[in-house]
Amino acid sequence: EKLIQRRDAETQSLSTRSGVVTAALGGRVGSLLSTSVVKASAVSNNSDFRTHPAAIVPQNSGRNNDYAAAYSKRSALFGTILTGEMFAPILAAEIEKYNGLTGAKLKVIGVPNTYFGGDVSVAGLLTAQDLIAVREQVVGDFVIIPTSTIKSDEPIFLDGISYDTLKQNFSVPIYDLDTPGLIKFLS
Repeated sequence: EKLIQRRDAETQSLSTRSGVVTAALGGRVGSLLSTSVVKASAVSNNSDFRTHPAAIVPQNSGRNNDYAAAYSKRSALFGTILTGEMFAPILAAEIEKYNGLTGAKLKVIGVPNTYFGGDVSVAGLLTAQDLIAVREQVVGDFVIIPTSTIKSDEPIFLDGISYDTLKQNFSVPIYDLDTPGLIKFLS
């Protein structure tokens, strides 16, 4: 019975988020993002049951996501979104639609997880080493990585490499975004 109540609550939460995203972005772009991106990440964004009450969640982790510079001087976005191999085909299809509607030039790269092995394909277990390994494939003026790749209580990856060290390995700015952050970035 508790599982059914939890499922119903998550379904209601997803429905509410989808409506908010559609209203916030309006039109077809909002619908595209809300139906795929939000559905795929609804569980990961519901911190009520995923974060232990004793966990330390910082107010400011030392990361700067002031991404206005990424698109302030042009009308169309041009950059790369890095994610896990499992979600990459879904996100790539939606970003392709977004590119067609807005004139953006965004590229999605599914990053292979070499640190934990080829069977691990989720974004949350990507390490800085994995992200650095695909830097030659990056195009554009910025890179977006999933926030879930970085520890919640300090700016460090699972392999011990700091967020600042990762940024030094790329020639363009890196922004760590969760799903609502990506939607805000695209709107």
